[in-house]
Amino acid sequence: MAELDDDPLINRDARYPIAVGQDVRVRIERRGVADAAAYEGTLLDLSPGGARLGVPISFSFADAVRLTADFGVESALSLEADAEVCWIRPAEDGSWIVGCSFTPKIAPELLQQLASSAIIDRRQGARQTATAAATASWELGGTLIPIQLRNTSSGGFCITSPRCAATGEQVLLHLRKDDETISFIAARIQWCLRVEDQFIVGCALKDGKDYAVLREWSAANEPEARVEALTMCLRNNRNRIPAISACVWALAAIAWVVVS
Repeated sequence: MAELDDDPLINRDARYPIAVGQDVRVRIERRGVADAAAYEGTLLDLSPGGARLGVPISFSFADAVRLTADFGVESALSLEADAEVCWIRPAEDGSWIVGCSFTPKIAPELLQQLASSAIIDRRQGARQTATAAATASWELGGTLIPIQLRNTSSGGFCITSPRCAATGEQVLLHLRKDDETISFIAARIQWCLRVEDQFIVGCALKDGKDYAVLREWSAANEPEARVEALTMCLRNNRNRIPAISACVWALAAIAWVVVS
């Protein structure tokens, strides 16, 4: 059987990847085949017109299949759709990646519900990994809580938070700079996913112009950037280090005498 790679002309719909922390299992079986075996695979992404799956066996081009996916008890959502295999390629681990098209397309409302339930990620901009720590308040006026950026894109960002957030709720990031000024980034909660004792929260920027501010601050506050800035500071002040060290030791000695 020839190996067929992904053809972008087959399905022009935007694809939405499965969100971080989700593992959606899908049952796939050939239609029109008596006593056809059913196989369990993994849903990798979803669009109105099709899906990309990870499966343990190869299928043939144009195979008619039926897909059944259960998105978990908490979401109470499921998908059953007839599809056709459009392309196939081998994966590095010996399994197969299969692209399928739906006829007819699935309802946009299902995709919206899956996004609201944090099962798919509908952000289209390229994601930039981030780990900088910041603070945030919910509904533009609540108590500040510590958060950590996970990634950013032109349309929004993802954070780890100690508190849950409701879809549609507003959040205000407080980004403190080295000169003690604060930049504020307003966003709206798109989804919230609990992972152990933390929550992963997907947010959409209310003003796309804030992305440049967010990226600049994130890049300057990543741990690696902080270490590099400290290293440069020490290099630029290496002639002053002995004097500074002497002062620190003198102050420590004075403090010890006072305490004694």
